[in-house]
Amino acid sequence: MSKSFIASHRRSSPTIVRNTYATGPRNRQVFRYNKLKSRAFPLNKTLGSHFLYQKTWLETRKDGNGLHTLLIEDDDRVARLITLELRHAGWDVHWCNKGRDGLSEAIGGNYDVVILDLMLPDIDGIKVCQSLRQVSDTPILILTARDAVVDRVRGLDAGADDYLVKPFATMELLARMRALTRRPANVFHQDDTLKVGPLELYPMRHEVRLNNTPIELTRREFDLLQYFMQNVGITLTRDMILDRVWGWGYSGASNIVDVYVGYLRQKIGLPTDELNLVTIRGVGYVLKYENPS
Repeated sequence: MSKSFIASHRRSSPTIVRNTYATGPRNRQVFRYNKLKSRAFPLNKTLGSHFLYQKTWLETRKDGNGLHTLLIEDDDRVARLITLELRHAGWDVHWCNKGRDGLSEAIGGNYDVVILDLMLPDIDGIKVCQSLRQVSDTPILILTARDAVVDRVRGLDAGADDYLVKPFATMELLARMRALTRRPANVFHQDDTLKVGPLELYPMRHEVRLNNTPIELTRREFDLLQYFMQNVGITLTRDMILDRVWGWGYSGASNIVDVYVGYLRQKIGLPTDELNLVTIRGVGYVLKYENPS
């Protein structure tokens, strides 16, 4: 096992030493940021874990491979450190420090992942997320100091694919970004319409109808219902639902699936004579359909 990280702070040349699990001078990498002042490296809970962590084999590989990411972050110090780490891992990074500029760049550019802070100076990050999701399927990872469950729910419902709270480990950020780029693009066509008895779901129009009556759902509720309708009669575990609908690495409230299933039941009016969203105790849920004929 490696020794603990070593960090020295000097006004002229702050240094970070990051060790691998193997010992020896060849496995030790030293990064000097001569142009940054020592106050850019405070050992506090806000910034410390952005750059101080045990180095593992995951960070010895260039996992970005030239993939493009847009970073929307108003804190210059945090943005510079994230940019350095991502570029070291092989990512091409473009940085915007304002929400409106970032939204314009995200819509006009071609990015594989968007990293979005919520507390921006000109426009709330939630609005940026909602506006971008209306016109693009680019994966959005919210990176913020807001750690309340209600903030996580708002961010995910606004269209984010993942949510990571500051302070964070760079290793985890990179892992989440890799996971987002592995997901297939959400490209839908008209013939992707799902129909289970009287319940119809139109992915391209983000529309749900029951007996031809429109039902208003949030994006997260819509994604959850779509997953159930794609697996009628199949029991889906809570872990399966979390991974598919909320994304890999979700660390919010453990009962979030139960809460959203309750929302669906209430809005759709389940159970009906034909449809029922059944709880499989200790396992998960299954959407059941019985043809009355």
